[in-house]
Amino acid sequence: MLSERRGCRGSRADTNARLFELRAEHPIVSIAAVVDLLATTKPTATKAVVTLVEARILVESTGRRCDRTFVYATYLDRLRGGTELEGLR
Repeated sequence: MLSERRGCRGSRADTNARLFELRAEHPIVSIAAVVDLLATTKPTATKAVVTLVEARILVESTGRRCDRTFVYATYLDRLRGGTELEGLR
């Protein structure tokens, strides 16, 4: 039984790592998108997203309870840097 638990932890860590690796290619995701990207279940996708939110890698951006969107804010902020159009209106 202990080996089964270790196997589960490895699977969760693998899922988290795969989502982490995809963050630059997919800086804005939903749980449904993560299910498709990782070919996994909704509970597993949700746990992976929650892990990255707790690690402050992803940030929930909608403020809703359902159909939430999560963003890789640091990456998007860096892409936006220097693109402000000051003086133009």
